[in-house]
Amino acid sequence: MPRLQPDKKEMQSRIFTLIYIFLLTQLTRVSLSTDTFQHLNTAEKEHFAYLKESSNGTLVAEYEWRVTDISILLLASASVQGYTIPGPEFYTGQPGYKVRLSLTTSRINPSDGLPYLGVWFTLVKGKFDDVMEWPFQYKFNLTLVDQSFSQAPKHVDISISPMTAICRLLKQFLRPKHKKIDGHGCGKAHFVPHYKLLNHSNYVVSDSILLRVTIFLEDRGAIPKPAKAFMRGHQLVSEFMWEIENIDQKIQEAKEGISISLTSDLFYVNSESYLMVLQLTINPVDQYLGLFATLVPGDFDDSLDWPFAYTYELSIVDQSSGFLTIDRKGIVDPTSGMCPLSAFTKPQYQPNEPCGFRRLISFQLLQTRNFRKNGNIIMKFTGILDQIPNFASVSVKDSNLVAEYTWKIPNIERKFQLGRSGRLTNLLSERFYTTDQGYLMQLQLKVQNETEGYIGLYLTILEGEYDSLLDWPFSKKYELVVVDQQPSGVSEDIVVSVDAKNPYITNEACVGSFWRPVGRNDGCGSSHTVNYDTLYSRKYIRYGALLVKVIIFLEEIAPPRVATISEKNGNLVAEYEWVVKKINEIMLDTEDKSQFIDSEKFYITNNGYRMMLRLYPQKTPGFLGFYAVLVKGIYDEELEWPFKYTYQLTVVDKTNDGRHMDITRTTYPSTTSSGCPETAFMKPTQDLAEWSCGEGKMISHSTLSSRKYIKNDTLRVKITVFLKELTKNIASTSFVQNAVVAEYSWLVEGILDQIILLKSKELTKLESPLFYTSNQGYAMKASLTLNSHLPTLYSVSSQTDYGLGLYMTLYRGSFDALLRWPFHHTVLLTIVDQSYKGLDVVKIIDPKNTKCPLQAFQRPSEIHNDHSCGFEEVMPLKNVENFIKDDSLLIKASILVGQIYP
Repeated sequence: MPRLQPDKKEMQSRIFTLIYIFLLTQLTRVSLSTDTFQHLNTAEKEHFAYLKESSNGTLVAEYEWRVTDISILLLASASVQGYTIPGPEFYTGQPGYKVRLSLTTSRINPSDGLPYLGVWFTLVKGKFDDVMEWPFQYKFNLTLVDQSFSQAPKHVDISISPMTAICRLLKQFLRPKHKKIDGHGCGKAHFVPHYKLLNHSNYVVSDSILLRVTIFLEDRGAIPKPAKAFMRGHQLVSEFMWEIENIDQKIQEAKEGISISLTSDLFYVNSESYLMVLQLTINPVDQYLGLFATLVPGDFDDSLDWPFAYTYELSIVDQSSGFLTIDRKGIVDPTSGMCPLSAFTKPQYQPNEPCGFRRLISFQLLQTRNFRKNGNIIMKFTGILDQIPNFASVSVKDSNLVAEYTWKIPNIERKFQLGRSGRLTNLLSERFYTTDQGYLMQLQLKVQNETEGYIGLYLTILEGEYDSLLDWPFSKKYELVVVDQQPSGVSEDIVVSVDAKNPYITNEACVGSFWRPVGRNDGCGSSHTVNYDTLYSRKYIRYGALLVKVIIFLEEIAPPRVATISEKNGNLVAEYEWVVKKINEIMLDTEDKSQFIDSEKFYITNNGYRMMLRLYPQKTPGFLGFYAVLVKGIYDEELEWPFKYTYQLTVVDKTNDGRHMDITRTTYPSTTSSGCPETAFMKPTQDLAEWSCGEGKMISHSTLSSRKYIKNDTLRVKITVFLKELTKNIASTSFVQNAVVAEYSWLVEGILDQIILLKSKELTKLESPLFYTSNQGYAMKASLTLNSHLPTLYSVSSQTDYGLGLYMTLYRGSFDALLRWPFHHTVLLTIVDQSYKGLDVVKIIDPKNTKCPLQAFQRPSEIHNDHSCGFEEVMPLKNVENFIKDDSLLIKASILVGQIYP
């Protein structure tokens, strides 16, 4: 196989790498200024800093390092970590500390994507260490010297105090244990951008730069002090003020390409508390000042709670005279997710990630407002250490005990502008408890939203003091409201309703929003609460403020709803009717089959079971689902479980022509044929039973529209619970040809419309009322079905043919123990010719000679036998119209009870 030749880029990379390695090996050659000791080029001779008095009379140790061939060093390819150039080692005095200087080149600054030169100060093991005081505590400066000999040189320097430096706990100032210490030491990674040096600036002379270190031997720096603590309203806060001098000069230097990042003294948030530092960034590209707070390893970290959880404010102080001052500030909530969790965890040997605001104030606003005074600005950190909790107001609304919390958001239009420009993501209200010892919550307004043109409104559950006393998951309904502040007329509040048991708002699932929180849960609400245009269409904004509130429905305090008791077909029944409003909107609003709406909760009887009705707009595509749900009631301990009463779900036909065609489904809880698990009828352990029971294909959307089931955009549905059998339907007894015959007639009204429902599968069968064959006889029902026959190759028509089926089913009766089993009487099922021409259609069921399974004639162990007996097709559907009179079909069941012999 021939050897592949490297391409041009690869060859260039190899050449640069070899040059760079060669240069690093040659950089032990050091050029010193004329003020330092001469003839120190040999490795054997010790280097010492030059001791002198500063302009204010203090003693300093000064050392200069001239780095040659700087242009070649800066041409190395940029990377995240850059490249390290080791520098000279020297003593600060005799005796003194031994220090090593070093540079990094080509390190990328993530704020602007440019490569930078970095400078570093490192303590190394020296011969005087036994007599020196540790840790090293003297303040020092690292300076890139302006070599232009200008009357006003523009040196670039940083000042570091070991007592307050961010890197103070990096072990950089402890006594070195080894000859060399890994790492860069203490300094600044992004000191000067490469392009400032490559453009032959005043900092480069003869392709070399001069780095100076100045150690102030009489200045040990200040020890970190605690921030000032005081009560601000109902809040206990800590406050740290940081004055920055000559801000205009620093901004100008940033504009000239020198990256300016200023660091405050270290401070404790409170006495023996968290140690922090503030950092000011100057961003000349977008012309903004940024302010960040950083957690630093402190002396008391082991005794503190982590992660850091105090909300704090970062602000620039308005220095106007008088009382009308408006500080420019941003609020950081560590639990809000605006910064990664690593910014607030316990620092390990180095500072955490900073958290704050890259765009706190613009250069323009700094010039036009009174934030500067004598060229200086004041930055402020305000930590909210504790506050008396806010509480929602408790009142009665719509027969419910509710908790209501109102949040007034001032200067809302300015906040919208910040959101649109990407400088503000969301707003958070103060935290509040729903009640004394209740849930801790917070409102959230999203002004920078994925849904363009809309603002989002959410409610968030936070970790509170009383969570161990509360029920979880949170299950209360609540409303998020944007208040219409129109001074007169009818208000048009914008309301988003949320049911914690069905937390789906415009297809936004609130997964995990209602479990017991650790810190804070995700908010639940709507990203489409209101669009910006609507806010201005009415007085939703008044006096520059938006009014938002949440209403939490804590408990129903109205007299409980109870179903009406009446007699129906010989049974004592409990009946509850639910009028569903805006049904068209409900059906069209979503295609998500998991969404539903619930009725009010009601008791079946006084001191009885409690239930609720539930409608699914799209439980099955194109169909309305209808279910009954058992809910927790105050009498549950006194009742028998599981629930065993038969109930009937009904969609009410609201036509006025007298031909009502209600659609009904019957559920028998005590039988396996109910199609629902036993848990649906067990005593609820929570607010609702674990399962509902009903029909997923109760009625199709097309049928709802074709008849008058919907009227004035409302739908009537009801449940009928059969409590007790009062009277019995008993077949009449007659003598026919020496035989005793029990005869029961069933008039099926509205047969034409019901056949339509049988065709659409919205009805599976039509059933007669329950009847007995005699006073102490068998209980049974007759039923009609519609069975389809698909066209075959030999069919005349391509349409589906239907046949009418006729069956009998044995039910559990009151006298079963007195009767002979299995059932052995002959049954005649007749479709009566109502024209009296004698063309009745008669079908005979002989239990001793039939193809029906034996189980159809056994004594019923449940409500009815699982098997019926009858005929799949007694006549074609097209012939049924010959037997209909007044839209009714007459079915007769005749049971041969006994034979009379002469």
